[in-house]
Amino acid sequence: MAGLFSRKEKLADLFSAHVPPHILQQLAHPPAQGERLSQGPVEFIFVMAQGHGDQDTAELIGAITADAHGAGWMVQALLCNLVVLVRGTVPLREPPMLARAALVQQLMDTCARRIKAVHGAEQALFGTMGSSARKAHGVLLPSFPQALGQLLALPLGQSHDLGAEAAAL
Repeated sequence: MAGLFSRKEKLADLFSAHVPPHILQQLAHPPAQGERLSQGPVEFIFVMAQGHGDQDTAELIGAITADAHGAGWMVQALLCNLVVLVRGTVPLREPPMLARAALVQQLMDTCARRIKAVHGAEQALFGTMGSSARKAHGVLLPSFPQALGQLLALPLGQSHDLGAEAAAL
């Protein structure tokens, strides 16, 4: 039992410079089954990468995730050619270095016509999801089906702001 506590303490020490104390406490003592999800504003960027071959695509995904992480965004998921970036599901000690539209523009400029992106912001549920087989911190975006549909319809080299659509309504 003492070994378990020392490992938890070591992990807390390791992450304490990057993760607020209350998040470390939540991870050490997860909420009860019915209290898992929180609601709040979430920004998201879906980026589809298509390189000139498999290795180029893998390197492109690496560049996207490095740029996003460097700009203060969380890489929520990598699923084949899809990179999901989010902000707002984990409290940050410092604001991101790049706002959503600026990061999208940087990625579009850097990756030329090998990516396409859809981005937006909305109220969403987030927290621990899954089962004992696999748990993850995730987000449930109400506009996920529409955002994914928009992303698939876009040609490479273009991006679409779903927030601009909502503002026009």
